Amino acid sequence: MEFTLLWAALTGVAGLWIGTRLWTNSSDGSLSESLFDPLLLAAGAGLVGGRVVAMLAQGLNPVANLGDLLIVRGGVSTVAATVFAIGTLFLTTG
Repeated sequence: MEFTLLWAALTGVAGLWIGTRLWTNSSDGSLSESLFDPLLLAAGAGLVGGRVVAMLAQGLNPVANLGDLLIVRGGVSTVAATVFAIGTLFLTTG
């Protein structure tokens, strides 16, 4: 497994957690709503969507090769991951 990818994912989750704790409502200093769950869901959807698009671009069948979703040898499509993450965030936060 590529540990730099794992470190990047852990750094992203830690940054997400810290960012949602620092992102406060300007009037009373509290969070207006829980932002961690929708943002974490969007990040997960982006990773899965980006990986599936990368597999399709390489000619692999994601349904027949479910194990390759977890074993990221061929990379993740960053454009597709961004589109999936923004779309999921848009759908979950309204």
